[in-house]
Formats: sequence, C-alpha cells, structure tokens
Amino acid sequence: MNPIYKPGLRLTIIGIGVIAQTQKQEIELVMAADRSGQPALAFKNRGKRKLFLFREPDNDTLVFEGWDIPVKTDQELRRTDGCTRFSGNACINLAGDPAVLKEWIETKNLNPLFGDRLKSIILLHKAEDGCNDDGTLLYPELYEGGHAVINRILANQEQT
Repeated sequence: MNPIYKPGLRLTIIGIGVIAQTQKQEIELVMAADRSGQPALAFKNRGKRKLFLFREPDNDTLVFEGWDIPVKTDQELRRTDGCTRFSGNACINLAGDPAVLKEWIETKNLNPLFGDRLKSIILLHKAEDGCNDDGTLLYPELYEGGHAVINRILANQEQT
C-alpha cells in the first residue's frame, strides 16, 4: 500500500465504472477493523457514514488529494441548453478548462501508474457544445488508435 494513503486524507477518485461511464468519488480515509478485528484502512464517501475497506486505486484511475477540485466529469457539466448527460463510452470524460485539467493530471495526480496510454483516452467536453457533444481528445498527440469510440469521434470530426 502506498504510504501516502493515511487516515484523515480526503481524496477525489475519477475512473471508468462498470457501465463504461466516468465515475467520480469523493472519499475520506479512516482507520477501522477488518473482519478479523485487525486495524485496516477504510473509507467513507463524502457525506456518508458507511465504511468500506480501502483498496489502492487501479492504474486506470485518477487520484487527487482533496474535494471540490477543478477536475469535473461530463456529468457535472452545466450545459448551455440545459440538458445533462453522461457518456458511456469507455473513455475518461472530463469537463473544464483544458490547461487546468492538464496541470492537475500531470502534477497533482497521486496515481503513478496512470500513464500516457490512459491520458490518450481522456475526452474533453464543453458546456457550449450542448447535448450532441462527443468530446475532443485532451491529449490528441498521445492517441495511437485502437479505441472504437475515439476512432468514430475522430472520423466524425474529419467530416465536418
């Protein structure tokens, strides 16, 4: 277990969930007892009391210290036409200022295993693009192909 994970630490975790959508979780680490009564690191979701045993995040997950960070998911985006949506496209769908997002991903991400291959599937969504927005690559220079959804998005962008 990475030594940075200590009781009292608040984390924001962003990754791809089981239904291929971007999920964001704000948690606080606490000490608890496991099933055998031994001390173990646990977490509770923001605003909740139920505890879950903490497992170090996977390599395809962004991990940031703190809550209320400027890294938002596409589901948190307030679109200009009032619609809300999520993208179940097996990509990491973020919203916000591209320069701020890149700064946070490159300098404040606590997960050292999150590398260029995963950066290459981050899609940026903008409020002014409305509900029909498929997103654009945040790191187009890193994309090497092989992701069906991104290939379709790039093909559609070439046609317009």
